[in-house]
Amino acid sequence: ALKSGPFKIAQRHRFDNQLILDGDIDCSVLGESNNKEWLFNLTYNTISIKSSSQARDDQDYRPEVKPGRWTYSRVVERDKETGEAFLNPAKDPIDPLPIEQISSPLLKITIKEYSANMQRLSSVGSINDAFVRIAGVNCPKYCVMLDDYNSVPYTDEKDILTFMNTFTVKLKFFKNKAGKEIGFKLELLNQGFNYLDGGVKKEIQVEDADGVMQPVATPQLLTPAGALTDEASYTERVAHDLVVFNQFGLPNEFPVY
Repeated sequence: ALKSGPFKIAQRHRFDNQLILDGDIDCSVLGESNNKEWLFNLTYNTISIKSSSQARDDQDYRPEVKPGRWTYSRVVERDKETGEAFLNPAKDPIDPLPIEQISSPLLKITIKEYSANMQRLSSVGSINDAFVRIAGVNCPKYCVMLDDYNSVPYTDEKDILTFMNTFTVKLKFFKNKAGKEIGFKLELLNQGFNYLDGGVKKEIQVEDADGVMQPVATPQLLTPAGALTDEASYTERVAHDLVVFNQFGLPNEFPVY
């Protein structure tokens, strides 16, 4: 947590240029979080600077939030109204499956800070590991991605250096068959050319017109345990790295007061 955390010795406070982190940095695991949440104990001291600690737009500055949208393509495996898998009359998965174009929300949030916090670049492409509220939007786990991060230095007429740090955040509220929002998590139809029989993997075969057993030409439906079935089921997988979004200090409400 100390190595990957956002706090470093001699770092200035994010919102107060007169405070500098110059003491020990201690932390401890928080509650029963299984090492996922940590409580940091930081010591800041005041420093002498040329003029007022306020920068850019002074204390009246508020984070800037610009809503937008982004689009993505998705293979559709089931009916969004009934939840039933797209199967042909023989109960085989449709091949090829249809592809849909989807529009989703996007937020660009700019925050004035006294550090570029470039270590955040390592989190680009990651999704939220827990519920988070951003700019008035409630985002369940897996529904937010840090798509981009940009830092622009700015020195005002009082020679005070600040950074305008912009977060580009993609939101995705895809729902699984049960109606739960799983966002960027993958929902995969259980199907394949092999099945498990007593824990042993076997090839799925069918009898042809001459009575000879042949491998199937299309994937067949499987249960979550790998057995053959006629009923469609799904398995969910996480394909992205997870990150604690609360560490970025993004505003909870919109507009920001």
